[in-house]
Amino acid sequence: MYWVGMLGLLLGGGGLLAYRLHVPGRKPLAAAAIVGAAMAALSIVDAVATIPSLNEAVVMQGSPASASPVGGAEPQFTVPAAEIVHIRDQHQGFLLIQDSQDREGWILGANVTRVIPRQAPRSG
Repeated sequence: MYWVGMLGLLLGGGGLLAYRLHVPGRKPLAAAAIVGAAMAALSIVDAVATIPSLNEAVVMQGSPASASPVGGAEPQFTVPAAEIVHIRDQHQGFLLIQDSQDREGWILGANVTRVIPRQAPRSG
């Protein structure tokens, strides 16, 4: 979608510039500007829709999750390796995560890698 947005900006901007400079064939240039603006808008909408998924991460190694973001805190539960978690907050090298069982706890940020999850298949 990045390239669609870039092409839309180029097409829309070029079409508007040529239209303003009174280049012959103004109707196709106006149409190009409208199509370019629509492509750029589509790219922006896609980017905004992707933002919530940027808080997903994978736990790279089993990590104890505690109630506070400090080293040596009593663990409440252990998050297994390869678990996909949702990052809720961060503080001084620790991440507040929510796991697949809706449990929340602070784990060391070095044990987590952020990812963009795969989209669920669309039913249709």
